[in-house]
Amino acid sequence: MADENSKIRWLPLESNPEVMNKYIENLGASLAWGFHDVFGFDPELLMMVPRPVAAVMLLYPITQKSESEMIGVPEDNENLYFMRQTVGNACGTVGIIHALANSRSQIPLDESKPLAAFLKSSKELDRDARATALGKDESIGWCIGDILKSAAYKLSKQRKQLHLSRAKHMEVSSALGL
Repeated sequence: MADENSKIRWLPLESNPEVMNKYIENLGASLAWGFHDVFGFDPELLMMVPRPVAAVMLLYPITQKSESEMIGVPEDNENLYFMRQTVGNACGTVGIIHALANSRSQIPLDESKPLAAFLKSSKELDRDARATALGKDESIGWCIGDILKSAAYKLSKQRKQLHLSRAKHMEVSSALGL
C-alpha cells in the first residue's frame, strides 16, 4: 500500500508554531490549544512551556543514521491512533494528526472540519491503510492553502532558505491518559 502514495508529495509544513497553529485551526482543532517552541530541556526552560501539554513534536535533521534506524517502535494499541508516513513531505502533517488524534479527550475537534471526518473514516483501518487514505484525502492537504498566503509562512519561507542544506524530519510523541 505504501507504493500507492510514494509518488505523492505535499508542500512541507514548516516547524513554526504560528504556521502550525493556523494549520490545526484549518483542520478543526480547538483554538484553546496550540503549538509552542521548546527552547531546551533544562527545568528553567521547560517552565516556559504552557501547560497542560498533550503531545511533543520533535524536529531533527535527516542523517544516514536517522534514515537507517527507527525511532521508537509503534505499538499495536487500540487506544493509540497511528499511521505510517508514505506521502512525501507530510511528516509534519502526520505528526499533527498523531498529536490531535491521540489527544481527543483534551483537544476537541470541529466535527464539520476535515480532520474529524478523516479520523472517523479511518478509525477502523490499520496503519498502512490509514496512510493510503491520507494520500487520497485532498481536504487534509488543502488545509495548508490559507497558510501559504499568510505573512507567517512568507517569513518562515525566507528563514528556510538559510537552512536548505540540511533536510529535516518531524516526529511526535503523544501522552496518553494525561
